[in-house]
Amino acid sequence: MSELSPYLQKVMAGQIKVATNLVRAIAVVISLRLVFIIDRSLSMAEACGRTNRIDAAKNAISALLDVRRKLGADDEIAVISFNDAAQLVLPFTGIRESNRIQKAVRSIWPEGGTDLKPAINRISDILPDPAGAYIIVLSDGHCGDPIRAAKALKNKGAIIETIGVGNIPADVDAEKLIKVASVQNGQALYRFLTNADELLDYFRKDIAGRLAKRG
Repeated sequence: MSELSPYLQKVMAGQIKVATNLVRAIAVVISLRLVFIIDRSLSMAEACGRTNRIDAAKNAISALLDVRRKLGADDEIAVISFNDAAQLVLPFTGIRESNRIQKAVRSIWPEGGTDLKPAINRISDILPDPAGAYIIVLSDGHCGDPIRAAKALKNKGAIIETIGVGNIPADVDAEKLIKVASVQNGQALYRFLTNADELLDYFRKDIAGRLAKRG
């Protein structure tokens, strides 16, 4: 589908007040397949402001999904975690199954090293046709060689957004995360963040805003 009109974008963002049923009807049109790829290497246990990095990531995911539920979107959610290897934590599950999703996300704990490539490759197992899927990658480390695998997904129509988390930008492999990310309006969908509050805000507002515009 084509991008939503500016009017509908404002409706979905809550800038124009309309009946709840109308918001829900619009949201159904833009329901998405969302894949979260979360780094669970040992360094994700390090501090990230008021909590650690892994819990900050979990809280940010929950906040984004809460926004989508309130809009009435009927998204399908999958979660992959990775360290030296990749693990399918949650196969595609309806967003309304909040307890199942929360249990899966909360089960992720840090250990091991960091290699993003197996996680990117794992998407093909759960998503033979990735066209239109929105993939969100969060990592706090140097992530192996995922660029070719990510390019293949993007060539098939997937959108990939990457987030680096750390104390300073050098903590992550920003160059690779930028290359993994999709480009929109001439800018890579990459952001480096340093604390839990920034991460929560970014998922709840920035990413949620982009998802509301997709159709």
